[in-house]
Amino acid sequence: MKPFALLRMPDGTLVQAGPGDLIGRLWTSAVCIADERISEAHAMISLRGGDLRLLCLRGAVAVAVGGALTPDPILEPGLVIELAPGLALTIEDVRLPTSVLALRGDRLDTVSLSGVCSLYTEPPRLAPGHRPDAAGWFFDDGHAWFFTTPGASSPQADLTSSYSST
Repeated sequence: MKPFALLRMPDGTLVQAGPGDLIGRLWTSAVCIADERISEAHAMISLRGGDLRLLCLRGAVAVAVGGALTPDPILEPGLVIELAPGLALTIEDVRLPTSVLALRGDRLDTVSLSGVCSLYTEPPRLAPGHRPDAAGWFFDDGHAWFFTTPGASSPQADLTSSYSST
């Protein structure tokens, strides 16, 4: 299952958006809002760890909980996100995968893969993000997981073809 958030738009319609989907005023945005106060690419939905987050590409957004400005709120049902004064989206539902791709080894605890992970061999461990000194990197493109090593011209392995793999 591909993760997604169900958003209630300012006009009351519902839109489903998942990792990599843009919120902006361009017609090509997954969540298109025709409003002069919204940037072409205002924000993006991202899967970070076990959470869907709204990554702000143009400053920060106000969230209903206290009205504080935040650059990357965790999307949860009931959360109201104000993109501009008087222009809000409400998170109606969030769906996350029931299983995720993980690594397990003799000297490595079971570790869930998320976004980009750097692999170290001594001692065996995974670190979040791309770290240049790693022995290799796991990353996804929203549909499949890949592994590559330093100097490789392209990913060496397609590890899975969907988020529903374990």
